[in-house]
Amino acid sequence: MGRKLIATILLISLLLAGCGKEPQVEEEKEAPKTAVQVASRIAGLGGGVSELKAREAKGYLYYFDQLAENEKIAYGELYYGMMRQLPKIYVSHDDIDRAFLLFEYVTHDNPEIFWCDSEVSIYGGEYDEDYVGPPGQEESCLVFEIDYNYSREERAGITAQLETTIAAVLAGAPVEGSTYEKIQYCFDYVGQNTTFDLSSSDNQNIISVFLNKTSVCAGYSKALQILLERLGIECVYVTGFANNDYHAWDLVKIDGEFKYADLTFQIPTPLAANNSYFLCDYSLLASTHEFDDLEYLPH
Repeated sequence: MGRKLIATILLISLLLAGCGKEPQVEEEKEAPKTAVQVASRIAGLGGGVSELKAREAKGYLYYFDQLAENEKIAYGELYYGMMRQLPKIYVSHDDIDRAFLLFEYVTHDNPEIFWCDSEVSIYGGEYDEDYVGPPGQEESCLVFEIDYNYSREERAGITAQLETTIAAVLAGAPVEGSTYEKIQYCFDYVGQNTTFDLSSSDNQNIISVFLNKTSVCAGYSKALQILLERLGIECVYVTGFANNDYHAWDLVKIDGEFKYADLTFQIPTPLAANNSYFLCDYSLLASTHEFDDLEYLPH
């Protein structure tokens, strides 16, 4: 086993519950002392990033596309490990705060990943024989340990149920209609078939909407995201603050322009507002919402 150099530990609860609370840093110690040299880690964009190319053909990876090449590699390593539910995911990065942001980007870009929304620990370490992933020669890295919501066996059964439900929803979509009509259909489906409930289970992922029919902003937004992706419409999951609480909404591309959509501010929920939050401009969102410090989002 490679020697573990525990430098920093982050225990983070990712909850957007009413929509929830901001991710918290429970404990922070000394940062890693050895920077990871990523340039020679993977030739070109190999390893996990190659898998993302296939994933990107099925949907829009907005945050991935904003990253520099070295961070695309780290994102790819995270994606590679999360899809396999590895007990340890070794990532070519030397900045814990930035690496956690990459973890958020993976979950933001991939709403189908419903098994990784509880807790994650990140610390400095070294590669060991448990490492499974793209080959590399570096001796140091950041290690992610994720508290997965479901086992791989449970995940397979839930995924099958989700795919059946999503297919049934999309069967009713106006596939020959305009982009606006498709967005309206998905927006209405999620809003009309989901009850807003702060105590709902799995409310940080799409299970809550498609299987449980109760959720909060995170579930609503990810459900809309995956439906629009399946219809070939670019949709981005966005987080920040609204009504003095941590919140989530969507950014949707229509007719070459990005518009914002906030289901829980538009449909009858405790968060509903008088203004229209269906395909609204940045100026309206910015008057009531505060954006997280993410990569560039259109104004």
